[in-house]
Amino acid sequence: MFVTYAANVKGFKFGCRLVLFVDGTHLSGTYKGTLLTTCVLDADSHLLNFAYAIVCSEKVKEWVWFLQMVAQCLGALKPVIKSNRHPVVAQAFGKEYHSYCLRHLTENFFKEAGKHGIRKEATKQIMKEMLYKVAYAPTRGEDNVALEELHGALGVQYLVHVHLH
Repeated sequence: MFVTYAANVKGFKFGCRLVLFVDGTHLSGTYKGTLLTTCVLDADSHLLNFAYAIVCSEKVKEWVWFLQMVAQCLGALKPVIKSNRHPVVAQAFGKEYHSYCLRHLTENFFKEAGKHGIRKEATKQIMKEMLYKVAYAPTRGEDNVALEELHGALGVQYLVHVHLH
């Protein structure tokens, strides 16, 4: 089931930032499945629901269908899509319109860091600050410097270069 309201689509097209946040969550209780959602930010940074769908599971074909429905609602409009690095976003909107959620990247970073022995909260806070410095670097040069600092602090070379610009 896919749901969107004409007022929300019109509101997004005429009064919101061209950024669409995409995520999914598993449903528990009497009815199982997955809720896929898209939200947008209005000019005052308030969230506005754009569309949602209830699907059987969080599989690639359900995501592709959902994002194609969202794209159909948008018409020729091409917003930036923020997600937790879901690969189907690029299929529906193109790789150049895909942006990653920093919160999800940070969670994944700490999962990987934990596998390499980084578990102390004080160390994690320093690593988070360094990761954010990489994420918010305004130029490629500053990004490279911040990334090298992060590599040096970790003392390992297992990090994947993910440029967030």
